Amino acid sequence: LRIMGGRRRNDVGLCAPVCESLKAGYQVLWASDLLTNACITMRFDLLQQSCEEFGQMAVGLRSDLSPECRAVACLPAVTIGLLQGWEITAESLARQLCVPTSSVTDAWDSFAREMKRVGKEALDTGVLSEDFVL
Repeated sequence: LRIMGGRRRNDVGLCAPVCESLKAGYQVLWASDLLTNACITMRFDLLQQSCEEFGQMAVGLRSDLSPECRAVACLPAVTIGLLQGWEITAESLARQLCVPTSSVTDAWDSFAREMKRVGKEALDTGVLSEDFVL
């Protein structure tokens, strides 16, 4: 990304689409790894269960696959919210906590603001260098 930008960018103009594309690509790779390995090991029960759980993930009913399904994948598991959309995870978490989705997103936004403040303070005081942050 340094080559593409030439220097550190304060806006997310090019970085966000590139990051989202990489995340989507990894999701496809991970899913194909899991499904292929289920077939190779002749665990068609896990293949069927994985397909059902993928459908549940797509509509926001779950944020990751069950441990049984994840066990056949060689690659690290995908958790929606880390590698797709935070909105899906926020809705699922809000349902589990019996709170409005806005409460979850407000808490996350507050956390992000605080992390940025602490990071800027660490840069300003010299605890972290710009090279370390990049």
